[in-house]
This record gives sequence, structure tokens and C-alpha cells, in this order.
Amino acid sequence: MADFFKANIFLPLMMKDTDFYVPKEKVERLATIYVKENEELKPENPMDINEVSKLPKILSGGAGLYSTVSDYIRFAQMILNKGQLDGIRLLSEETVD
Repeated sequence: MADFFKANIFLPLMMKDTDFYVPKEKVERLATIYVKENEELKPENPMDINEVSKLPKILSGGAGLYSTVSDYIRFAQMILNKGQLDGIRLLSEETVD
């Protein structure tokens, strides 16, 4: 699935920061997750760098991707353009409608 997503979605849309894992050199870019405890925001337990920086054993098509706002915008723009971005068609108009 990771290879399919990369070849058929991420590369054609130039989504260079989207994958099922985060390379170790990019881990510091991950956002901190906060939880509310007793009306106070506290950082959630930090992510295990060793876990997020390797491809998971089980991939989920509906969850589990790491990305950036810029990459997500490219994907969303493709949907808004009825399946096409920068002259590349990923989905038919019928699929998007």
C-alpha cells in the first residue's frame, strides 16, 4: 500500500512530506499533541521517535499518514479541481462528484 500511495498519489501531486512514517531527520517537525486535564492543557506523552520513524507493520488506508499542511492543501486542491492538479488527473470527475 505504501508503494501504491507513493507512486499513484504522493509523487504525482508532489506531496514530498507525506508517508506512513516520518524520516528521522524530520521528526523534530512533528507537532506536539496536547490534552486537557483539570482545565489545563498539558503535552501528551511524547511520541516514540523509533516508532514514527519506521514503516508500520500494518498500514491503514483510512488512517496513519503523516503529512504537512502544504501537502494536504495539494491533495484538497486536487479534490476541488474535480480530481486534477497541475494537469495531472488522479481521479475521474465522476469519482469526485
